[in-house]
Amino acid sequence: METEASGEEAIKHLESFPVDLVLLDMIMPQGMDGRETYTHLSELHPGLKAVVASGFAHVDAIQAMREAGVKRYIEKPYTVARLGREVYAELHSD
Repeated sequence: METEASGEEAIKHLESFPVDLVLLDMIMPQGMDGRETYTHLSELHPGLKAVVASGFAHVDAIQAMREAGVKRYIEKPYTVARLGREVYAELHSD
């Protein structure tokens, strides 16, 4: 597992190192938010699987992520077991 500090860094990293799944937060500390990051990442890697987490997301923001292609959303706070189930489910989805 690798982490990046911002959406921009994640995009730069995934230009050279594709991954099976990304875990994104809806609200990120600097630069792009989770939706913008996922949009750019899915342009690089169409069909990229993702799990999105947030403690402050509005229904409209979650719907926008789903329209962008994200199927899995978990609300904070979450447990490691819940995160594991969501990651497993997403990796094994169509």
